[in-house]
Amino acid sequence: MRKIKFERKKKVEEEKGGRCFIAVEIPESIRRKLFKVGKDLVNAIDGKAKAVELQNIHVTLHFLGEMNALEIRRIRHAMDKMDFAGNFEVRMKGIGFFPSENRVSVIWGGIDKGAKNLETLYNNLAMRAGFNKERFVPHATLARVKYLNNKDKFIEIAKKFENEDFGTFKVKEVILYKSTLTQEGPVYKRLYSTKL
Repeated sequence: MRKIKFERKKKVEEEKGGRCFIAVEIPESIRRKLFKVGKDLVNAIDGKAKAVELQNIHVTLHFLGEMNALEIRRIRHAMDKMDFAGNFEVRMKGIGFFPSENRVSVIWGGIDKGAKNLETLYNNLAMRAGFNKERFVPHATLARVKYLNNKDKFIEIAKKFENEDFGTFKVKEVILYKSTLTQEGPVYKRLYSTKL
């Protein structure tokens, strides 16, 4: 009886939806390189910062926010209707900062090869799903910074990675994730995916 009740409760929770985003998955071999650089840079910070967990490093196409079951179905339908000509290669290279070097809040891994394809993918999704287009900078978040006391020294260390080649991979699908916040950090769950 307990098992049946648990399964029913789980089904209801999934139907309620949650915080969602659309993303591209990065292979583990490349994520490990990105994670190491993120950790090294966090350790070089005199202040407060947190590296993104290894399993959570990805390329976000769009953060959707809180969504109910009906909205999730609408996004799944939009993903299926995307007009995109097959898979493509992406190279993760270099690092950067949001909003800028002068005020570092986010440390990210950059993309050179395939960046235009990702932008086209983003624009296609925006048109199909009906969300407002914003300035799109394809990247993978490596760490979030609360405050930084040694900015000049930190930037000097970070510059060593500005041309770091983390590797190349093929983008073969677009994934809809649900994000659940826990005390240990966010947990991502695949809800849906569309092959390119």
